[in-house]
Amino acid sequence: MNIFKTLWSFGLLIRTQLNIKFLMVLSYSQIMRVLQRFWDRAYVVQDMNNTVIKQKTLDLTDLPDKASIYLVGDIHGRMDMLKLLLHDSGYDSSIDYLFATGDLIDRGNKNVEVLNFFSNHPRRHTVIGNHEDMATDPAMRNIWINNGGDTTWLELEESFHDKDWMRNVVEPMPHLIEVILKNDRFRIVHAEIPINLTEDKFQELLARNDKYLKECLIWSRKSTAPFSDISVIENIHTNRWIINKINSQIEKITNALTNNHSVLCFCGHTPLPDPLVLPNRITLDLGMDDMALYNFKRKEYTKYSDISDNY
Repeated sequence: MNIFKTLWSFGLLIRTQLNIKFLMVLSYSQIMRVLQRFWDRAYVVQDMNNTVIKQKTLDLTDLPDKASIYLVGDIHGRMDMLKLLLHDSGYDSSIDYLFATGDLIDRGNKNVEVLNFFSNHPRRHTVIGNHEDMATDPAMRNIWINNGGDTTWLELEESFHDKDWMRNVVEPMPHLIEVILKNDRFRIVHAEIPINLTEDKFQELLARNDKYLKECLIWSRKSTAPFSDISVIENIHTNRWIINKINSQIEKITNALTNNHSVLCFCGHTPLPDPLVLPNRITLDLGMDDMALYNFKRKEYTKYSDISDNY
């Protein structure tokens, strides 16, 4: 067992150092899922030739004082969770704004309802996630189905919607949303903005629709992987050298965000036990067993797991 823990820990370290989704797995199906993810990334890199980075800017400088702004992590078809969080927060759809980090669909059982909830509403907005990206690309259909898209596919058939309907819903979703407030501003992307980019360099890459930047906005986990790894490794191993190496990576990421980034960015994509609050970066994806809703004015978040027993 100690040998196994050491190998697993070493695998997590390699993933941190090289940004590779390297996991020690125990079953054939899990191995195939890992290989599928390697293929996903390889395909995405090849598919960036016709790159357009879609952006949306919302000017909320005249936002009423009584209005609130909420942000939610990856929903993945779990409309009931979202409704409970919004109800508990006091969300008022007539004045409040709600932003999502993408991945509205797949794995859950109310994917069409979630898509409709965010479609054509003046105060509800979402960026595109990698799951929407896969779902609307015919060349990635099998990859999408094998990564949770089967639930969405079945639901589309049962609700008499087709792929064209979903493509029309997904097509307007931007890769980046920027919200301008009276004395503040923030951004939303699905995965991440590279930590090594200064604001000037980021704007330069945006202006030329850079292929690498687009991939990072939808797919990258480079700056969040170490935080995911440390939450796992501390539960299975006490090797301080490995833990210290990952902590060193975390320190570098934190310093880069402090020195290079000046605009707060909300992200999802990488599931973590709790929302990850870093300098100029908040990651809200909590995986399939939980969900986080962030209140921008109060600078605090609520987790579904903390309130579900009250209802």
